[in-house]
Amino acid sequence: MMDVGSVSAAIHLVLALIMGMVLLFLLRDYRIDALRERLSTLRDELFVFAESQGSSEFFSEPAYRQLRDTINAAPIVRRDMGTLAVQGALEAREELQRGL
Repeated sequence: MMDVGSVSAAIHLVLALIMGMVLLFLLRDYRIDALRERLSTLRDELFVFAESQGSSEFFSEPAYRQLRDTINAAPIVRRDMGTLAVQGALEAREELQRGL
């Protein structure tokens, strides 16, 4: 026969695991929302940077178009998008800024 302490410990362990799973689920949604906000800000910064170059030819540059298309396509696959894709977009932005 199990004593009360063992039963109580088992119940607390199960409750802690359930709360941890709920917290991870909520944290995942927060991270997705934060990523959406970051990509939106990145897209806005990219447009302002391109506009500040003073030439409409900049908008037809392959590097600008590729980065813009990548960011614009991200909302479609954002739930499957990993941190490597975000890191790639940020690195492309830095290369674009260094190249000009």
